[in-house]
Amino acid sequence: MVSTIQTNQAIQQQELDRRVVTIATNEERALVFYKDDCSDCQKIFPELYKENLANDNLLFINLNQPKNKGYIAKYQLETVPTIVTPKGRYAGTDTEKIQQLLE
Repeated sequence: MVSTIQTNQAIQQQELDRRVVTIATNEERALVFYKDDCSDCQKIFPELYKENLANDNLLFINLNQPKNKGYIAKYQLETVPTIVTPKGRYAGTDTEKIQQLLE
């Protein structure tokens, strides 16, 4: 069993990840657009991380990576965090609304 400290370290490592992300045209996972220095993003990130561990259904895109910024125009992003799925999109931190979108 992973300890709380290890879990928190893993969450922080994922949150700070600034790799360049390529989104496949047939991507079925929900796209999570965030910035690692965004306080609202930091609020919901642990829940999203746990959701992804359980279901592997999220693709995290850190917009602080310069090469990921092209997605701002492509997905018409106005704020972060924003989650985009085939069913719709949500920008904000209401975990109930996020969960409904991910179901």
